[in-house]
Parts: sequence; C-alpha cells; structure tokens
Amino acid sequence: MKKPSINPSRFLFIVSLFAVTSIILPACSKYNDEVSPTSTAKTPAMENDAYAKLSQANFGSLDCSTLNENALNTKYRNKAIAKYGAATGPWYDGLVAAYKSNPNAYSFNPAYAKIYNYKSQITSAIQKGAKDLALSYCTDNTPGCNAQIFWSSYLKDAIDVYLNPIKTAIANDGTLTSLEKGVLNAVIQAYYDNFDEATNYYATDGKSCFPDPSWYGYDSYQADFWGGMGKVIRKIINIAATIVTEIVQYAVYGALYGAILGAPFAGVGTIPAAAGGAAVLGFVGLIAGIDRCIKGNYVCLVSCI
Repeated sequence: MKKPSINPSRFLFIVSLFAVTSIILPACSKYNDEVSPTSTAKTPAMENDAYAKLSQANFGSLDCSTLNENALNTKYRNKAIAKYGAATGPWYDGLVAAYKSNPNAYSFNPAYAKIYNYKSQITSAIQKGAKDLALSYCTDNTPGCNAQIFWSSYLKDAIDVYLNPIKTAIANDGTLTSLEKGVLNAVIQAYYDNFDEATNYYATDGKSCFPDPSWYGYDSYQADFWGGMGKVIRKIINIAATIVTEIVQYAVYGALYGAILGAPFAGVGTIPAAAGGAAVLGFVGLIAGIDRCIKGNYVCLVSCI
C-alpha cells in the first residue's frame, strides 16, 4: 500500500495559520466566571502596552542591574532636585533618614488618625481594583486566553472604581481641615504621578527582573505566550499594585513631614510644603516598592500559598 505523502509547503502553511489564528482570536475563555477586559481601539498612547511589550522577545528591555537602592536613590534624588531646586537634595536626604529612623512617627499620633484612616482606605482601593482586574484574566494555555492584552489604563480604571468615592469623601469631609485635605490630595497626586512609571516601566518592561509570585507555578521564562499570557499579566498587575501601595505609604509620611517642618520651597503648615513632601517621599516609596518586589514580597491579589 502506498503511504500518504505530506507536502512540506502545505505543512508549514498549516502551522503558520494556526500560530496567526491563535494570536488574533479574541479573548477569552472565562476564569472563575469572570470575563477578561474588552479590547478597545489602539491609540498612540496605548502602544506602550501592546501585546508585543508582554512577549518573550521584549524581556530585558529594562536593565535589571539598575534596580538597586543606590542607583535608584541617586536617580530619584536628582529628579527631586530637578523639580524643586538644589536645596531639595539635603532635604531629601533628611526626609529619607527621618523615615528610616522612625517610620511610625505619625501613624500612632492621634492628631493624624483621620489622615491614616484615609491612607488605609486608599491602599485598600488600590489592592481591590488590582485584584478585580487580575482575576478577570484567564490563565489557561489556550489560543483565546493567550490572545489577552493588558493596557495600564485598565488598571488605573479598575482602581478608580474604588478610589474615586474616597476622593469624593475627602472633599466632602467637614471634619478635615484644609491642610489635612491638602495632605491627602497630595498623597493621591503622588500615586497618580508615579503610576505610569510603576506600571509601564517597572512592572511591564521589568517583569522578568522580579521573581514569580507563589501562585505562578513555573519559571517566568516558560510563561510567555505559549505558557499562559494571563499569568504574565497577573504578575505585572501584582508588581504594579505592590509598588504603588508603597508610594502611598511613604507619601503620607512625606506630606506630614513637609507640612510640619516645612520645605526649602514652602513654609511650615502650607499645602505646597505637604505636596512637596508627598512627591519627594513618593519617589522613595517607589524605590521601596521595587525592593519589595525584588524580594518577592508582593501584595496578595490572587490565591496566596
């Protein structure tokens, strides 16, 4: 009996067709009965978050060797000086030293209880929104699940679902002084100001610089397109949520420090001093968040082991 022959050109065509189809198939099968984020039309601003940025080929687009405390501290100290002037350098150093010596200096003071209550609500909003988004991605190794995409705007919108009511509550809270409102608004602004860098640069470009979360199940170099894109995206969301949580934590201290002690560019008891303190220590919070991720100490968004 004559054996059936296989045309090599036809075989390659079939393989190519399968690969292309698996990329363009719309997301996605359900995971825990939750639906993945819907895709929207690309804009130039969204190109940073296109699928190609998540693929294996783009691992290493961030130099992991730069993610050490000394290099990062120099980077953000210079950024603070560029924003507020040369006198901010020593002030930055003093603020960092003060936080390291007593990070709870204000948190246990009854005078700032209202501020720290809102701080807890803000960090909770970040983690609730991030968890909602993370759980909306399926993690099966199927064409539909592997066609999922992530844009940082998805994460910001998911967090805003919980954060916007808190912003409204702060604005309408008659028990808060104008300075207290200024402190809280400065903290929220520090979160927004650092969000894109935390999400698009460190969490997305630098995803391979950080260890996999405990729920990940296998090495990140296997978790590219064919290993389950949902896991890659969940890891990115986890990194971003961890970093911005630390930004808020530090920014509260910085805002109070600025308001109480003043700043080189603004006097004691002023909102600009609080805003400057939140911005400067928000940078330090970003560094702390990166360090936390390097150690694998992520906030828990999906099942923890």
